[in-house]
Amino acid sequence: MPHTTLEKLINSDSINIALGRQYFNHNDKLYLKILKNFVTRFEILVLDELEEKEIQNTLHLLKGLCATLGMSSLSIIIQKLEKELSAKYLYDFSQEMINTIKEIKNIS
Repeated sequence: MPHTTLEKLINSDSINIALGRQYFNHNDKLYLKILKNFVTRFEILVLDELEEKEIQNTLHLLKGLCATLGMSSLSIIIQKLEKELSAKYLYDFSQEMINTIKEIKNIS
């Protein structure tokens, strides 16, 4: 991996950089830009404020995006949340989002 700010995420618990880079054809600049856009777009996401259909659409979008970005744990939690909108999965989702966003912000 070339020397980039992505190197700070090599030991990330939330993001599999190798997988994300693979999906982006090792275009680190683009991958980093999308990671930062992820934070901008979803940092203030409050599912409780959305209608049921919006929640399902948002979760579906996030599930695919997270898988593509190498956020496998988050994608799996979202998959469970899509099937069952329970307090436990909402808590797991919130905690994983907080951790993931914090890690991305730390590379800036």
